[in-house]
Amino acid sequence: MTTLHTDKMDENVTPKRPETPESLETPESPETEAQDVSIQESNCSNNSKDLSMDETLEDEQWLDILGNGQLKKRVVKKGEQNVKPQRGDICTVTIMGVLDSGKVVEEHVDKQIQTGDMEVVQGLDLTIVLMELGEIAVVVVDPRFAYGTRGTASIPSNATITYTVELKEIKEEPEIETLSINQRREIGSDTELQALLDDCVKVYNTLAAALRETDAYNTALENVNKVLKYQPNNTKALYRKGKIFKIQGHYGKAYLTFLEALKINPELWSVKLELASLKEKMAKQNEKEKSLYAKMLGINKESDKPSKDVKVEDKSKIAKGILWTLLGASAVVVGMLVHRFAS
Repeated sequence: MTTLHTDKMDENVTPKRPETPESLETPESPETEAQDVSIQESNCSNNSKDLSMDETLEDEQWLDILGNGQLKKRVVKKGEQNVKPQRGDICTVTIMGVLDSGKVVEEHVDKQIQTGDMEVVQGLDLTIVLMELGEIAVVVVDPRFAYGTRGTASIPSNATITYTVELKEIKEEPEIETLSINQRREIGSDTELQALLDDCVKVYNTLAAALRETDAYNTALENVNKVLKYQPNNTKALYRKGKIFKIQGHYGKAYLTFLEALKINPELWSVKLELASLKEKMAKQNEKEKSLYAKMLGINKESDKPSKDVKVEDKSKIAKGILWTLLGASAVVVGMLVHRFAS
């Protein structure tokens, strides 16, 4: 019975036709191809929409602080809402700066800064006041707001720096009246005052050199005088002051300034060369002044020549007169002798 049932099943089932290479290569109908194309186009449009949405989301994550793309900030970790530092607050930050190549060029851990005092690059100083306490952010700083065209020993010129900044602590600037005597002494100690003074002198000296390069001589001279006010024996400031006087044509003042620098340090060859150069310039200037004064008074060599010629002519006339007088006297004497002997 089982065998018979199996045979009946085999009779009712139509055997499948084996797939041949020709059947596999049989082209699909035009309707199927159109459906495939529409599906591909739909997938492409969906992908493009996804990409545009990703770009939009990425743009929305960046805050263009200045509106010109030169200073951008992106939040990596949000901080406490509405807890931000004010200008003058003391902030504790951890900073790491890298170049586009990935090289780490700046790193500070738990660095204390006072916002607004430019204790970090200008781009970070502008950004930190926009961060919340505990926030971690990535900040892209254009060279203009980092180290500019000069760079540093480790940072090339015109380098864009990407910083990772974490704002760890915010303290308000303490008022002097609220500090203890010991705290006031620490703030106003002679060591800190001297360090501050040294920094000021360096800044004024460097500023004077930069202003001299831009032909702003009067302003450069003001900054040099500020240096000499606190450090009268600063030979670098004296040298720059002498150079400014020399450029302005005040050779006498320049000479005295260089002499003062040479008294402090007699081994300054650059000052000696300037003094030698000034001696020549001052000698030429004196000759010009003498000639100018002579012309003003109407006394010059050209006017002296005719007077000498006149004196020579007068002397020749006197000599001729004496000669004729002697000849006349001789003739009288001879005449008297002839008359005497003839008689």
